[in-house]
Amino acid sequence: MSSKLGKRIVLSIIIILGICWLVFFLWLTGAQKRLLLNQLRCQAEGLYNYIVLTRHWIASHGGIYVKVGGRYELVTPSHFTKDVANYARGRLPYRVKVAVLHARNPFHVPDEFEKKAILELAQGGRHQVWGVVKDHGQPLFRFAAPITFKRECSNCHQEFKGEKALGCISIAFPASGIFFELGRNKVYLLLYLLGSLLVVFSLLCFLLKHSILDPLNRFVVASEEIEKGDLEVRVDLEKREDEWGRLAESFNKMVDRLALHQRELEEEVDKATRELSMAYRELKETERFRSEF
Repeated sequence: MSSKLGKRIVLSIIIILGICWLVFFLWLTGAQKRLLLNQLRCQAEGLYNYIVLTRHWIASHGGIYVKVGGRYELVTPSHFTKDVANYARGRLPYRVKVAVLHARNPFHVPDEFEKKAILELAQGGRHQVWGVVKDHGQPLFRFAAPITFKRECSNCHQEFKGEKALGCISIAFPASGIFFELGRNKVYLLLYLLGSLLVVFSLLCFLLKHSILDPLNRFVVASEEIEKGDLEVRVDLEKREDEWGRLAESFNKMVDRLALHQRELEEEVDKATRELSMAYRELKETERFRSEF
């Protein structure tokens, strides 16, 4: 494709395909990231609902007794959440915590994410707050949903009536595996898109060359030969059953008419030349007669 038109078409194809593939890559990777984050959110929400249900069940029974050593100790919903969180530490990747503003118990003191979540939940605009934060350079998924005090909680919390977000149940677990998988999928997707882009580009260039540029180049060459005076040149594309074939047929008929017209002009010029020559000889003869007379 050494022609200027071919270069412009190829450059346009590269730009158009590149923009389309880039937009598709960004959209697909963004959709995949949203899907994975939504899976993490559903996972955290399921754990949260299970904890809330267990807390309400314990509250409905006025607490449960757990045997510790040789005696039984009363476990309240708050103690249950704390004990489960301590027991799961080192065994499961989850970190569960009940965070309350102005808490006296160090276990319930909220961190920055939990403070922000409690304030947003208290405003009533959201029923859960979640996101990915950095923890020692590693991605950590954070989830927070409100603590609610229902009727069965009134045994231990007489001061709270109805449902009110006074704090949050905070859940955290590492998301490095998910983001590693997401990064690997991005690489695979990028390689796939580059490969498909190369294949599509090659096919388009092949079709462009054989369907447009090659027939067009034949017409250009034929036109240049006609410009030089060669009316015997023809475009051999009449066998094609497309626009190029019809154009070649019309082009060849036009050249035939030009060649015929040129032959007719040459015959007329020859005839006129002969007549002029005869007239000249008659004039010379007449001049000779006049001189002799």
